[in-house]
Amino acid sequence: MVELGPLAPERVLFPSEAQISEFLPGDRVRLEVVVVDPSGLPLEDAALDSVWLHCGAGPCQGGSENIVFADPVYDQPCDELDDWTTDSRCRLGEGRGGIEFTTPALGEGTLTKGDFAVYAVVAWNGQRAEDCWSTRRVRGVIAPDCGFVRFDGSVGPYWTMLVHAESEGLSTPFATTQLPAAVYAQQANRAPVVDHVELAINGEAQAPVEVAASSFVGPVSVEPGDVLDLTVVADPNEQLAQLYFNPWTPSADAFTVVFETLWLRVSTAGALTFDRDRIEGPALLAMDSIELQVHDAAGPGTARVVLVTYDMRGAEDVLWLELEIQ
Repeated sequence: MVELGPLAPERVLFPSEAQISEFLPGDRVRLEVVVVDPSGLPLEDAALDSVWLHCGAGPCQGGSENIVFADPVYDQPCDELDDWTTDSRCRLGEGRGGIEFTTPALGEGTLTKGDFAVYAVVAWNGQRAEDCWSTRRVRGVIAPDCGFVRFDGSVGPYWTMLVHAESEGLSTPFATTQLPAAVYAQQANRAPVVDHVELAINGEAQAPVEVAASSFVGPVSVEPGDVLDLTVVADPNEQLAQLYFNPWTPSADAFTVVFETLWLRVSTAGALTFDRDRIEGPALLAMDSIELQVHDAAGPGTARVVLVTYDMRGAEDVLWLELEIQ
């Protein structure tokens, strides 16, 4: 979130430094991609080139994705449409590693799931995003040094969004006058905040590793053959503020209060083996530990672990753990 719009200022009532990741019409937002090099370091913004597509309530690609991509609607700039809404399919614009735009008016297709799709065409190593996009549309292949990333722009808080939709004359899945007042206190979703990383090396617990402002953790000194158990721990105060209301019945006449679940995606660069089978489950405050092993024949140098903490409402945060192999 770059700048909060005029709608529902009470959705950010609780103080927090975490990025707001749920939007309403009029909010100024920025979407960014993260591309890492073979060593695990993120490429600088200036090293990237991008084209951004706004795909509305449906996916940008489907079973016949080349036909979908060839649709001329993606040549039409969004800001030149007579009625740009969250349901529209159009060309959002161009950028480097990100794009900034104002959230458009609501479309009815967005109201069921509460999100809209954005597709980023990203290029690096001197490649042009426009060429990546043309190659994908015409030949149906992804050229070298090109990437395609889908974002789900979350609109909300959901119940607050429905009230605004009704005021705009849109048909909503639930009659807002029948919803309990408590649901309107739901706060805007925010990116997860990692408090620290717990680490054990060869079964011996180490001091917790704090997260720097740069999002880098470490460096941690390791040796060839070491086995690391790593646990990412979210800030408990931030997480307790991330409650949301889930309808218990199809008519939304009863609700449960849900504590947000966090998940973790892991990528490694360097002389590391990752036991992926141990991580695909959810957790609340402390995620399940993951196991990393330094290669037995690893030489001195730096290995990196990219840790993406995310929830199921479109918010995520990226950390880099650096390991110095002795």
